[in-house]
Amino acid sequence: MHKKCASTRNAPAVQISKSDQIRTRFRIHLVRRGARIRFGNLLFGYLHRDIKPGNFAAGRKESNEHHTVFMLDFGLCREFVKRAEGKDIRAPRSSAPFRGTTRYAPLSAMQQQDQARKDDLESWLYMVVEWTSGGLPWRKLKAHDREKVLQYKQDVRSKPDVLDDFCYNCPKKEFTRILKYVDSLGYYAVPDYKFIYYCIQHAATANKIKDTDPLDWEPDRPYIGPIEVPGDGKVIDLDVEGGASTKDFSKRHAKEKDQSEAKRSKTPKKDKTEIKEVKK
Repeated sequence: MHKKCASTRNAPAVQISKSDQIRTRFRIHLVRRGARIRFGNLLFGYLHRDIKPGNFAAGRKESNEHHTVFMLDFGLCREFVKRAEGKDIRAPRSSAPFRGTTRYAPLSAMQQQDQARKDDLESWLYMVVEWTSGGLPWRKLKAHDREKVLQYKQDVRSKPDVLDDFCYNCPKKEFTRILKYVDSLGYYAVPDYKFIYYCIQHAATANKIKDTDPLDWEPDRPYIGPIEVPGDGKVIDLDVEGGASTKDFSKRHAKEKDQSEAKRSKTPKKDKTEIKEVKK
């Protein structure tokens, strides 16, 4: 079940504080919950354009939705698919005003370009890195330091030491794979959401995180919210001119997953609790 609402007075914001590695395991579990909401919304043909922790909240306990994560604040939302006008995809403008929050805004928004589906995913990745590690490398910069934040985000792609800082206490291999995949997409591309979800699932499996593991805001109770995989991994029914096929990413990842599981079944189990990256 994917949950979206314009506003809610009593749902607490999903607050992620810095803590130890055990709580980081819970946050990776939370990332999977947020992924289902975000991917579901993208399939409806709208861009949120302001993905950030403050726009996600837990439901109310009295309504038995306290293990469901809601997405809030659609004030900057823009329709990306224009079916009513006989068109499928909005053509990008030569220049577009900045929309979003500097800390989480994608490169396109920072460079005053029109945003596409890939850009909501980029903002989502910045958010989940912050959820998992406790902070982004540019967290001390202010909203008006947009050029400095842009440079930081570009350095994540080009400087190994900045990438290491970005992925601190995170499953680096899988998060880097998601970043490279999102960067490979063009404006008209339909992302392979299931591939991204499987990257997260792979990291969760490697760290022994189960679907029933507790959430940060109720650590003493097993998770009881929705657990279904978002979508079926198929491209939505759109006539996308210039759209790139991304099926090969899912196929390659599925093969790697099978190889990893086969290798793990032959290896004696070890009692390890530290956060680790997925091994090839």
